[in-house]
Amino acid sequence: MKWLRGKIGWFALVAVLAGALFFLFSKRERLDASRIPYSAVNDFDIILSQGQSIESRIVRLLDINTQRSFSHAGIIIKNKGIIRVFHATPDGTKENCLRFDDLQTFFNLSNVCDCVILRCRDLTADQRAKLLSAFESYRYKIRPFNYKFDNTDQSKLYCTELIWLIFNKAGIFSNHDFDLSKPIAPSDFLSCRKLRQILP
Repeated sequence: MKWLRGKIGWFALVAVLAGALFFLFSKRERLDASRIPYSAVNDFDIILSQGQSIESRIVRLLDINTQRSFSHAGIIIKNKGIIRVFHATPDGTKENCLRFDDLQTFFNLSNVCDCVILRCRDLTADQRAKLLSAFESYRYKIRPFNYKFDNTDQSKLYCTELIWLIFNKAGIFSNHDFDLSKPIAPSDFLSCRKLRQILP
């Protein structure tokens, strides 16, 4: 009987390892930015992406909040006919993690295979003006990436922290919208009642 239990335990371990390897190394087709029409998005929409880099997959493994996990997030800004994304990423420089990329570059950085776009419910003109001011206050800042994912240290930033800070500065997100005692996962935005999904 002990022999049988040992065999079952061994097969279970092999199955878990095989599943983990499949998750880490399987690939899906990268998204094409042309799939998202310019007219379908607004300034300050929030994009959540599912990347396929090793780093992205590790972030998704750690996100146990939802069945649909995401690895990165940014803020959409429409600029001269181009959809751009303002985001904090380790793909920036050592000194500055803040990037303002066109949508296809945003997808290419971590080989994005899926995304969701969220929008604030009923933004007023005053709130939009405050969001623009908050965005501009961060647009040219230089901040290294926050590898500790520490919400109390704003001298360094990570993707969802940047979004929270901008929307908080505009008076839209409060300290009660997210559990700031732990890192904010991209999927946490899915359960925020101030946001609604617009795409897909």
